[in-house]
Amino acid sequence: PITLIVKKAPNAMCFPNDDGIDTLVRYMYVLPDSIPPRGYGIFKGALEEDAEYTWIIGAETLHTRVVQRSGFPKGETIPITLIVKKTPNAMCFPNDDGIDTLVRYMHVLPDSIPPRGYGVFRGTLDEAPLDTFTVSILRKETSPGLFDDMIYNLGMKGCEVYSSTVIGFRQIAFHVKHINCDRPQGWARVSADDPNEITINYSFDYGEHKGKWFVFKGIRQ
Repeated sequence: PITLIVKKAPNAMCFPNDDGIDTLVRYMYVLPDSIPPRGYGIFKGALEEDAEYTWIIGAETLHTRVVQRSGFPKGETIPITLIVKKTPNAMCFPNDDGIDTLVRYMHVLPDSIPPRGYGVFRGTLDEAPLDTFTVSILRKETSPGLFDDMIYNLGMKGCEVYSSTVIGFRQIAFHVKHINCDRPQGWARVSADDPNEITINYSFDYGEHKGKWFVFKGIRQ
């Protein structure tokens, strides 16, 4: 996890227990951007006291915190809208109307088309823009009838790792199963503007670079 600590002047009037320190922990896991063919989506709103939840999924409008739906048309992009309404805090936030709206777009994967994150990409790390190398994200038959997601050259040249992945339409979250190659973890995301551009954010669980984050930007070869 990445921990961010922010210090500010405490707001004792609105928040009696406020010590002026906010701590935010962000985990590596990236929410998926897709639904598999013939699969289903489970959508959950964050638990809030005295809140009213409204989901707009396609032509449906539902009023519950958790929704499960299936039967989405393959190959299409579906907007998922969540509206949360609660009593506004007018004393502390005069412009608060008590309504929060979040919209995400989920792509329903078609049959037999690999995710855009698979491929061979040549690029550089942000911290070393002159050192060009190639990273590959591929599926490989490791034994008859058994396939694994593989990542090559990530962090160490010539390194081949089996990865435990969460596959999406444009993004892949990965965590290497074994300690070899210092066990890289992170996510790869293909650009929404150009399907040939990829950004890979990753760190290591072991080795001299343990805990340090790297950013690789590459072009499909």
